[in-house]
Amino acid sequence: INRNFVFDDESSSSEERFIMATPLSWGFLDASDYMDTADVIIGSDLTYNSGTWKILAETFGTILKPGGIVMYLSLGHAGFNVNGELNGFLSVVTSLGQLEVLPDNNANGSSSDDLDWPLPVSSVSKLLSQCISKEEQTLLNGTGGAKVVVLRKKMGRKFR
Repeated sequence: INRNFVFDDESSSSEERFIMATPLSWGFLDASDYMDTADVIIGSDLTYNSGTWKILAETFGTILKPGGIVMYLSLGHAGFNVNGELNGFLSVVTSLGQLEVLPDNNANGSSSDDLDWPLPVSSVSKLLSQCISKEEQTLLNGTGGAKVVVLRKKMGRKFR
């Protein structure tokens, strides 16, 4: 995974350029080794099993630094509608109270002054739709499409 990162500025020290990609084990005991270390977590297709939603949300909340973000992508597929799955996961995230769902900046022509994410979620979804075939787009359209959600760890909050 790390080999995919390229640094453009060779004059910076290694401390200034530190990026690490690593597989993420779920659960507090596994995640506690990385408590408050991540600025960003990127994940895709992690919430198809409702039995793992709480442990996934707890893992995100444990590993992220306060103010850190999760960028999460979920895709519909045959026999599966992304909306029910994603809404269920987000209700668990909300109930735990450590992460907040950031609004989609500019999705409805408005913006949020509190949104620190530099790219509107709707733009990420639009970009994704340009990268897939017509057949894949037809499948996605029939199963709820592709959804991108940005979560942020609240400052100084603990699990309820």
